[in-house]
Amino acid sequence: MKRFVYILVIISLLFSAGFAEEAENNNELDFTPKGKLEIKDKGNDDGTGVNVFFRPQNKPEEVKYYLLRVYYKSVSEDNLAAQYRIENKDRRYKFNVSLQKRRKHPYPNSRKGVARVYVSNEKGEAVKAFLTESTNTSASWFNINKLSAFMGVLLFLLFVYIFIKQARRGVEFFIRKIPGLEELDNAVGRATELGKPIYYIPGIGTTSRIATLASLNILAPVTRKVAKFATPLKVPNRDPVVMSIAQDVVKEGYMAEGRPDLFNSNDVFFLTRQQFAFAGAVSGLFKREKPGAVFLLGKFYAESLIFAETANDVGAIQIAGTDSVSQIPFFIAACDYTLIGEELFAASGYLSGDPLIVGTMKAQDYLKAILIVLLFIGIILNIFDIDIITKYILQR
Repeated sequence: MKRFVYILVIISLLFSAGFAEEAENNNELDFTPKGKLEIKDKGNDDGTGVNVFFRPQNKPEEVKYYLLRVYYKSVSEDNLAAQYRIENKDRRYKFNVSLQKRRKHPYPNSRKGVARVYVSNEKGEAVKAFLTESTNTSASWFNINKLSAFMGVLLFLLFVYIFIKQARRGVEFFIRKIPGLEELDNAVGRATELGKPIYYIPGIGTTSRIATLASLNILAPVTRKVAKFATPLKVPNRDPVVMSIAQDVVKEGYMAEGRPDLFNSNDVFFLTRQQFAFAGAVSGLFKREKPGAVFLLGKFYAESLIFAETANDVGAIQIAGTDSVSQIPFFIAACDYTLIGEELFAASGYLSGDPLIVGTMKAQDYLKAILIVLLFIGIILNIFDIDIITKYILQR
């Protein structure tokens, strides 16, 4: 008898659970899910991006959350690209979705994007799908958003052509005086009067560093200045490739002044690739030979202060320059003259007067002036909530 009662209780519990679940499902579907869903090809890309827009149209008491899923090619969990849980608010949601986020499609330049919206429960699970939209994407030949950058490059090339042509015709352009380079003759002359050598350190960077290449460009006019006074010039190096280039630069500098006899390949030498071992070796040379002038031009890191303080201690005139922002304060504090930022890159044109370099410098100056004017106009227009300059020119 008891066994029969137990069986009846179990059967009644199962039926009641089934009815409760059915009632719960019926409660969830008592309303009609509504909303506006759009999916569009993003454009100006490689065909992998879509923009999805969704505006809820149910009351918050009906639906608290929606679930948006974006697929590529078909509605399949294997092709799911993105998923978003959306709170029911009176606003238009926008989502930028990449259709290759999870799995790369074999045809990335043309694909189908599918967006589907579900009613979501409190746990973030999909309950019922009620909206589905799709679109076909394609790759763009041109990215219109980069048009302003392209026009800027063309304008720069036009400036370069005009100013190089004028420089070759003998037109003299105004170049702001750089105090450190103006003292180049004095530094070489002082070392000559004292009968001491001149040391030129092209930094510790490799030839892949722009500052190193700028330093090697400056080494050529410095060598020609030194050749006029027949003062020993020594160039210690941390990189073997930089050493080889520096040897050729120094040799050509002496030959340009008609003094090839002054060139000694042993004066342009390699020390070590270790950063602080190189700093210690150069400092030891400064202490022993007490140079009259020291040039610290190129890429420097933590060893910059070691070079500067040691050269200052032996009484050498120092002309330093680097594009390392963190090292510029040390050079300013310990050196006589410091080239800051762009002055290092402009120095070779400043000293040599090469039409190619001077023309490029002037083109850069004009382009920067145009950008400054556009930036100023953009700030003024933004005050009046007009963002045409900042949105369509400066940010692209």
